Amino acid sequence: FVADLKKEYILDKIFENIDSEYEIKKYPKIEYREALKDLKDMEETFKEIYGVDLDKYLDANFGQTREEYVKTNMSLEMIYYAIAQREGIEPTAEELLSETDSLIAYYKNLYMINNNLDEATAKSQAIGFVDELGSAYVYENALYKKIDDFLIKSSTINTLDKTYVSITETIADSK
Repeated sequence: FVADLKKEYILDKIFENIDSEYEIKKYPKIEYREALKDLKDMEETFKEIYGVDLDKYLDANFGQTREEYVKTNMSLEMIYYAIAQREGIEPTAEELLSETDSLIAYYKNLYMINNNLDEATAKSQAIGFVDELGSAYVYENALYKKIDDFLIKSSTINTLDKTYVSITETIADSK
């Protein structure tokens, strides 16, 4: 858990700098409309999985409307694909299979927790949901993980690591 928090912290710091490297001049209109439509289409499924209204979730977790959320994700996606193209980053077949398994496990747990389902039923629903999300979603998740790893390896982790450690030690000391 601490390793995941550390990774998130480092990536947040990296993205503060990356945002200044890339400028999004315009968003593709068709993809923007499709992304908004996809959110609309997933409202019921989202409520079923997460147990909360989509708009409330976006506001509470990101402080964003649907439109802002879509633009943020599109910006991130455009930057990630630019990095992947520049660096020749591509997930392997093994990584895609592993990501599929990870997503199924993640959604299975959500179905079990939020809908009080037994493990077999939750897994069946998770498999169906991941299948509904499609191979492009799995590919994107696997690609993003590889890019995250690349960014962390190629950044000035020592400085970020020291800052992270001092923050977590301060939090631990205050408890």
